[in-house]
Amino acid sequence: MPDRSPLWSVAGVVAAPVGSVWEALVASIPALAGQDVRALVHSTSPQVVDAALGDPLSDASIRVQVDPDRHCVTVEGQWWYRGETSVEPDERGSLVAHRVYNIAPGASRWLVQFVHRQDEAGFRHTHEQLVRAIGRRLGCDAYPIDGEK
Repeated sequence: MPDRSPLWSVAGVVAAPVGSVWEALVASIPALAGQDVRALVHSTSPQVVDAALGDPLSDASIRVQVDPDRHCVTVEGQWWYRGETSVEPDERGSLVAHRVYNIAPGASRWLVQFVHRQDEAGFRHTHEQLVRAIGRRLGCDAYPIDGEK
């Protein structure tokens, strides 16, 4: 990953241990449906899954990397998008952080901020839903936080 700042970043806390939150996160990624979640979570090296994006008959796809050592799921797709969701220890349980990077090549980088300028609110809402869903799945408190660790 080039040394660039994220386009957007958000975080939330799940009041559960990192291992439990990590497994729940991986199980919640739609592109990993049908995969052996336990094998991905406990793998000794990063695993990559290519998945169709939207219509299965389309050529559009995303690449999902599950890195158990870093407790990080990375999704790349379309011409510009890279999202990283990580689970880190936190005094309140686990911090679930999500960062979106603009990886568009060359001069097309500026187009991303123009075309996707309205997406930040939806991005934050989606992450909040993810954090709360993990909390429900684990039967514990989960909530978004302001700022990022």
